[in-house]
Amino acid sequence: MSHSITSARRRFFKKIIAGIGGAVTFAAVNPLSASGRRMQPPETPVDALRQGYRETGHIRKYYQKARF
Repeated sequence: MSHSITSARRRFFKKIIAGIGGAVTFAAVNPLSASGRRMQPPETPVDALRQGYRETGHIRKYYQKARF
């Protein structure tokens, strides 16, 4: 292959990748869903936010295994 064909091919793939990246970014940032409705954040109860750290059974088991 000649140098001009290789560089043209690289430019083509760079443009394709940039376009795909832009489309993915736009879809992730766009506040409208595919149906055209505005997306609502999931509702979390206030009590769930104020529970804090809880040491459950599987956490205690992990701590026991992690000891030296």
